[in-house]
Amino acid sequence: MPRLNAFACFAILSGAAAQAVGQTMGPSTGQSPYVVPLGYAFDQGVRTVSIATNGPGTGGVNADLFTRLNTGSLDYRLVGIPDGMGAFRTQQDVTDGTFQLLVNHELGATSGVQRDHGNRGAFVSQWTIRATGQTFQVVGAKDLIQEANLWNIAAGTWNAFNATNPMPRYAQVNPTANQNAAFGVQGWDTNNPNRDGFGRFCSADLPAVSAFSHGGLGTTERIFMNGEEIGDPGRAFGHIVTGPNAGKSYELPRLGDFSWENSVASPFPQAKTVVVGTDDSSPGQVYVYIGNKTSTGNEIERAGLNNGSLYAMKVTNLPAVPSIESRDFGLATAGPGVTRTSGFTLHAIGDPTGIDGDTLDNNDRAAGVTDFLRPEDGVWDSRPGRQNDFYFVTTDRFNSSATTGGQVGRSRLYRMRFNDVTDPTLGGQLDMLMDGSEGQQMFDNMTLDPAGRILLQEDPGNTQYTARIWMYDTTTEAFGPIAEFDRARFGGIFPFTNAVAPFNQDEESSGIIDAFDILGPGWYLANAQAHYSIGGELVEGGQLFAMFVPTSGFTPIPEPATLGLLTSLLAAQLRRRR
Repeated sequence: MPRLNAFACFAILSGAAAQAVGQTMGPSTGQSPYVVPLGYAFDQGVRTVSIATNGPGTGGVNADLFTRLNTGSLDYRLVGIPDGMGAFRTQQDVTDGTFQLLVNHELGATSGVQRDHGNRGAFVSQWTIRATGQTFQVVGAKDLIQEANLWNIAAGTWNAFNATNPMPRYAQVNPTANQNAAFGVQGWDTNNPNRDGFGRFCSADLPAVSAFSHGGLGTTERIFMNGEEIGDPGRAFGHIVTGPNAGKSYELPRLGDFSWENSVASPFPQAKTVVVGTDDSSPGQVYVYIGNKTSTGNEIERAGLNNGSLYAMKVTNLPAVPSIESRDFGLATAGPGVTRTSGFTLHAIGDPTGIDGDTLDNNDRAAGVTDFLRPEDGVWDSRPGRQNDFYFVTTDRFNSSATTGGQVGRSRLYRMRFNDVTDPTLGGQLDMLMDGSEGQQMFDNMTLDPAGRILLQEDPGNTQYTARIWMYDTTTEAFGPIAEFDRARFGGIFPFTNAVAPFNQDEESSGIIDAFDILGPGWYLANAQAHYSIGGELVEGGQLFAMFVPTSGFTPIPEPATLGLLTSLLAAQLRRRR
């Protein structure tokens, strides 16, 4: 390609990053969007709107206060580390011109303050927001979880906990298991004076009604799915969102214990319930739960989430043991080049209830289950005729190999195509759609819209690299970054710009979902994690925002060569600074 000087490189990459345009401050927040469109994307109609923020605003620190919907008091705030989300509308929302937004807060079990369910730590907030005219005015918010139901292994049922009878501490002091020796495999420590609670709810899925209902089987109530990203002991949960039992949360032991990134249920209508679970470990596995919808029991039982079996993916092109995704060769152990396609089978685990996460991990590895480079978020393709397709990403690690000769990172996009989603045990084909050399850094969250476009969010960690949102078109295979964090706040790598306090260079966007059915074609909802400490209830900075990307006339622009040049310039300047 023609030689580019540094300024040309910057202009192409950031598109003269449109830091002051393509963004709108919503009516309920004192902060403009933390994430803004790249210049070329703005020129094609991309824009962002801030909804709620917990950091410094025009009214001072912690300016955004909202009505607490279950009490009427003006004291609800957006807590930090927002993550996985889900959105839906009730009939009342349709009448009122509003929608409901569910938000995970990825707090550690010992962080934050006591929530409605009686414990501190991770929780789910529920927001009522104006949809009419895409004004995004916040009507109010509340905690979703009012009662936590944990699985009692010995009794074979759930024990209920709430604000007057809070959850026991989930003991994890044994480094090779998910239980404290004094409390057995259950792992419950009733000596919990600080009311430690759930740990790190990460990505999330609010499955379509069809995921848990078929004919006279299952339930039409909405169930919000997530899990704890706390290493091998992580538990899966389903949270009842609608109906008379809304606010009740249930542990899902049949889905297994591991470092949960997400729990994603197939929306294809059938008697089976199929859920893919991604293990955000380095390395981690991809699991498939298969249950059966019923006509009896509570919502979780009717949905088929407590009677099935667990399976794990084995890539057939890799050795039987150990089966490890390769940074250099992809789905193979040797070249030439990167192998991007292989068949896969499902290894049968059965009922993992009572098997601690560390044992599950070791057993799977010995059985030839494939270790991936940190599986992250995933999404099913809900378009007609594509029910067999599940997409997921691996985050791996920061890639500096092309410029500084440092570590190799290969964050990838995969398509897992089942032979038949009505019988997932038949296996299928795994295709690598992006091999990690395209310029991206550490994909984390993702969504797939009805137009067949995948939105991908980066989590580059505490680096001076500016985290971005990418798009991959499954029809044209076009890809490229379309938005990034505001450099005026969070800094950037070229020109070298430092973050402005209280912000720092540790930022990521997360939780992206398509909102076409609520807000209209082209609309998405997402959040920003600003990893600076606030302490107290809020813990860290954060923001909820909306993004619009036109569904016609928009094409993402790839810049892998330019990205490489930019990183080279960064490396050179860093060397000069030493």
